[in-house]
Amino acid sequence: MSLDTTNLKILQLAGTPKQQKYATRILPIRKNGHILLTTLLLTNTVLNETLPILFDGIFCKGFMSVIASTALLVMFSEIIPQAICSKHGLAIGALFAIPVRILIAIWLIISWPISKCLDWMLGPHNGFSYTVSELKALIHLHDMTKSHSGCLKHEVSTILQNVLTMQEQTVDHLIGSDNNLLLIPSDTILSQSLVSEYISHGYSHMLVCEPKGSPMEEDSVIGVIALTVKEAYSNPVGNMKLDPYMKIGSSTPIADLLLQVVESPDFRISPFRKHDQVILVYRTEQDIEMVKMKRAVKSTASDTPSHKRSIRCRLKRCFGCTCQACSEERITTEEEKTIDNSIISAPTTIDIELQPGLVGMVTVHDILCHMLLIDRHDKKIHEHI
Repeated sequence: MSLDTTNLKILQLAGTPKQQKYATRILPIRKNGHILLTTLLLTNTVLNETLPILFDGIFCKGFMSVIASTALLVMFSEIIPQAICSKHGLAIGALFAIPVRILIAIWLIISWPISKCLDWMLGPHNGFSYTVSELKALIHLHDMTKSHSGCLKHEVSTILQNVLTMQEQTVDHLIGSDNNLLLIPSDTILSQSLVSEYISHGYSHMLVCEPKGSPMEEDSVIGVIALTVKEAYSNPVGNMKLDPYMKIGSSTPIADLLLQVVESPDFRISPFRKHDQVILVYRTEQDIEMVKMKRAVKSTASDTPSHKRSIRCRLKRCFGCTCQACSEERITTEEEKTIDNSIISAPTTIDIELQPGLVGMVTVHDILCHMLLIDRHDKKIHEHI
């Protein structure tokens, strides 16, 4: 029972040949944890009750049989097995896989109904799975600079933790407070001195938009010009060679954005030249609704569902298990709050600022700097990437 199914699956995939062999033997038995638990406890109980009876016929004295059976049980059922199995539990578990199968078959008539009751009350006895935060902590513990037994270099540990964070963080986190957009109408003629001034103010790209209409609309930007490129600016910027750009929603996870960039045809042709690929971040109506929904759910105190007062739900929460009915009820409640406009609070200053349109701009270089946890404004790093 001390062998978790998650650890067994890890050993089955990445262990030594012996560990893979042992894990393959144990895993089918360990998958149904409640039947295994019931079988082992029934067997242990029968042995505990049988030994005093056997020794009573040998010693003919009640207290002697109790002392002898207790000593044997403590030594051979508790101390020695715990000491050996803590170090060689995998090999011993594989050795006794067939005897345990026989015991399961013997006790099946009794253990099966009990295990089904346990499944109903506590849920299936599944293996332990890590959350993103727990995986980051696990990687942090394997950092060589944090532990003498660590197997990961500090740089590798940092990159892995940042990659895991990218699954939860959205593109909004890449847009800093200094992310000012340089929007230029397509009929504008720029001078070299003006371009140099833009560069000195920290601008790296110029967004060329339609002369008419709002530049913040989704289809107003017609192309991008890198200000680092030395080019003659005698013609209107709309007649110059414009680089294409990507569009992404502000609530898109950074990991999904990076995947879209890697899968784009331009990146596949020249992956090492696309670190300057421009990605325009737009806030859509769906993003605004998602922000309002999160705010409404956070501010509104939810009533305790009647299901949470049931014995089954209380038992699951008592043993740290997740109640499926509560999860479904919570999801349904959040969906109802999204539909019901009366639940959403009145517009505030923040709500007024949540307008659809262009929010900011990021590049592949910004994503890589976020992943490597380095300063994206460092020019030396920019040149190396």
